[in-house]
Amino acid sequence: MDRSRRLLSRRAVLRAGGLAGLTALAPRPASGAGAAPLPVAAAAADDLVDAFGVVIHLHFGDTVYADHDAVAAWLAALGVRHVRSRLSTRPEVLDGFEDLAERGIKVQAVCGALGDPESMESLMAVVAARFPDPTTVFSAFEGINEPNNDGVPWVEETRAKTADLRRARDAHGLSDIPVVAPSLARVGSEGVEGANTREQAERLGDLSAWVDHGNMHVYPRGLQPSTDIGRFTAVARDVAPDRPVVCTEGGYFTATEYEGGAFPVPPLVAAAYAPQMLLEHWLAGTRRFFRYELFDDPGFGLAEREAHFGMVAWAGLGMLSLAYPKPDFVTTHRLLEVFADPGPSFEPAPLEISLAGPADVRSTLFGRRDGSYLLCVWLDRPVYDPVRRRMRRGLTSTAATVVLRLGRARDVAVESLVSPYRTEHHGRVRRLSLDLPTGVTIVRLTP
Repeated sequence: MDRSRRLLSRRAVLRAGGLAGLTALAPRPASGAGAAPLPVAAAAADDLVDAFGVVIHLHFGDTVYADHDAVAAWLAALGVRHVRSRLSTRPEVLDGFEDLAERGIKVQAVCGALGDPESMESLMAVVAARFPDPTTVFSAFEGINEPNNDGVPWVEETRAKTADLRRARDAHGLSDIPVVAPSLARVGSEGVEGANTREQAERLGDLSAWVDHGNMHVYPRGLQPSTDIGRFTAVARDVAPDRPVVCTEGGYFTATEYEGGAFPVPPLVAAAYAPQMLLEHWLAGTRRFFRYELFDDPGFGLAEREAHFGMVAWAGLGMLSLAYPKPDFVTTHRLLEVFADPGPSFEPAPLEISLAGPADVRSTLFGRRDGSYLLCVWLDRPVYDPVRRRMRRGLTSTAATVVLRLGRARDVAVESLVSPYRTEHHGRVRRLSLDLPTGVTIVRLTP
């Protein structure tokens, strides 16, 4: 997102590895309720946690992000391991990166900006000089953010700076840290150097000589989380053919009184969609998905779009401001909490399982080191009409029923993330009918 005019906000008083290869493995819906269980491959549960990140802005010194202790505390409370933030040579920003690294949180650093005179050489020189082992601090270096979104010629500078970033990285002995391609903004018509995002990507051309990962921004515009992932993956691959793709911005905003050209959603809808968005990107093969962003901007009403993309909101004014988690913070935290299973890499054994239901049921299977499995199930359909601004159905009402069959009886526990921490225990079963509400349902299968 282009935020050249960052909304000013008050500081808070409440302080609350590299890009690993990830493979999406999902059982397909069975054709009927009597479908026999078949062996299905499972991914390691902890890999899903590692596939998630959050955008922060440590370089915005006049906003709530200037309170680096509060940023770190909220990230730790969320359970996130990766953030995306602009690389700056300012000592306080570098100190903030180091503090995050000490908490086990790595930075994907956006390098430079369109029209910024600071060179990639100077940025890489500071990284090499400041950090004894930069691989413990940075997961990647990223090209300039949304250069196609400023209404000025941008292709030549973007290509040159991407090449400069690669050369400077290698010259300073930082080649173990991958380079991510520049992101492109959604441009619908009358763009500069290309009428739309796809044409602009074609004008930018192949950057794969200089980058290790493609890049995209995917905002579903109030629709269900699968919206436009395939479209913008294709754009990313125009720029970085045969490279894995990361999504460095995506999410929903909750400024429900906004009347511009974008579409808000209510906070509870964002809460249902947020975990689902990560899983949709997982299924699509996105290497890592970064949610935009951590903090709302305090002091702005519900008509201000850019003030309400965050997972953490604010109550009060000035020195009395207090931060509190929005509903999507709660559901995302719960997903990360359930899936966290750190340790050496391992490959779970396949599980005999089948799932029967409507054509739009989607699922992914994961294994934990204790021998249990986690099955995520959801429906790829909208719950909210962003144009008419009304619910299509209740969040907790049953939207569909699916039938789960297992090769052998296991202890089964079911938790819907629209009602986190409420778990239904079904004992040892081989067959179970699941009533699916909105959002992600997690089925824990224990030997």
